[in-house]
Amino acid sequence: MITNRTLLFLACAVAAASAVGGRADAAEVQSFLEQRAANAAEALVRPFQAQGKPLTVGLKAFSYGDSGATSPFLRTCRDAVSAALVASGKCKVVERETARLNELLQEDKLREGGLTAGSGATLLGNLLEADAMLFGKGSETEFRFRVDLELLSTTDGSKLATAKLDFVKDETPVGQLKPAMNAEVLAATQLTASPQPQGKGELEVGILSTRAHNPVYGSGELVQFRVWTNQDCYVRLVCIDASGDKYQIFPNRYQSDYRLRAYQEQVIPGPDQPFRYRIVPPFGTEMVMAFAATQPFDLPGFGLKAAGSFTQIDAGAKGLIEGLRQKGVGIFDAGGSYAEGHCVLNTVDAEEGKRGAYVPIR
Repeated sequence: MITNRTLLFLACAVAAASAVGGRADAAEVQSFLEQRAANAAEALVRPFQAQGKPLTVGLKAFSYGDSGATSPFLRTCRDAVSAALVASGKCKVVERETARLNELLQEDKLREGGLTAGSGATLLGNLLEADAMLFGKGSETEFRFRVDLELLSTTDGSKLATAKLDFVKDETPVGQLKPAMNAEVLAATQLTASPQPQGKGELEVGILSTRAHNPVYGSGELVQFRVWTNQDCYVRLVCIDASGDKYQIFPNRYQSDYRLRAYQEQVIPGPDQPFRYRIVPPFGTEMVMAFAATQPFDLPGFGLKAAGSFTQIDAGAKGLIEGLRQKGVGIFDAGGSYAEGHCVLNTVDAEEGKRGAYVPIR
């Protein structure tokens, strides 16, 4: 639920919940993931067994498909694979969180969702001074969750090796980590990876939390968003939580003006704004989308109703996004421009982490 002056971030990934077949402790979960990661690392390094020196590998955040959306579970998988590659003795791993790369991400010069192959591997690899880049894409069915791994050359973007992490959801350690993403959030991540309608003016809008891409927040922490555009326009922020509920969180009861100036980054909520977004249970992964247009626009036909300080939207993620894109076409026809942006948030229960109820997330 959304409470007054509080944005309740609902999510579905790492939670300390019992799974089918009983509960595993943190050591068992860690051992389970380490074994799966070791098998994957063996497949990835096999082509380089005869190489004289270790291969320098750069790591990008694992994501759901090409969406750029990650989760605590995918972060745990990434860390396990990273450790297994180092343990193999055939790889030197360089982290993606370098100062220069973070600077570029902050400036929105790199679009995470598009850096999945080819030129993306070359660009990131050069920034990290790596021989190869490792990408991980998560996907799921009713009974299984899978992470496909690709090792790409930073010279020409060619595929060097592949591997996968394959899990049955009802396996105790995996069930305890809850890798599944709510269908509504998953639909939103897939749609954000698809082409947006194009119009005159090439309006752009960007949104990040003040912790940049795919941040992790603990319970009780405050969240702020950095929003910027390249033209004077109107911007609405919609939170899609892991239960499938959707809320317009900006504009809201405390701020009705949703106009932004070109090239003037706005922090929401700012220090002079009378509302705050605070992390409260339950925890996991969610998405916040920015919808922008050079003309005023609203959200008609989506079953809007007041929900504390914000507005609840009674529509599916697919219907909401496609409906706004259709509205964007109308704005184009009237000589205006429309654009979208999004960011992904991950939240964890700090107290549960301290008690070792699940594998700690970096």
